[in-house]
Amino acid sequence: MKQRNILLIFASILLITSCIKDPDHSIRVKNLSDRIVSITIDDTLIFDSIAINQKTQYVPINEGTHKIGGDYSGNFVVEGDGTIKWTLEILNDNFNLVQD
Repeated sequence: MKQRNILLIFASILLITSCIKDPDHSIRVKNLSDRIVSITIDDTLIFDSIAINQKTQYVPINEGTHKIGGDYSGNFVVEGDGTIKWTLEILNDNFNLVQD
């Protein structure tokens, strides 16, 4: 009987944890500036030579604080529940992170 209760508890925990889904975020870069730009995020995501008024494909990104490098510098935070697509809009002298 005790073994059955342990198995039931284990199965319940497994069921609950399998239903919890981590947020599934992705990001792209859109160049709204007046020049070609190159952007890196956390030194691992590299978006090279983005033409004026062009946008990149979405790539996966984890929740948390991220550092922008390349032609711009700064930080932004990705967070939220569920599947969220983000666009990092590059302006002439700044950037905006917007949820699509």
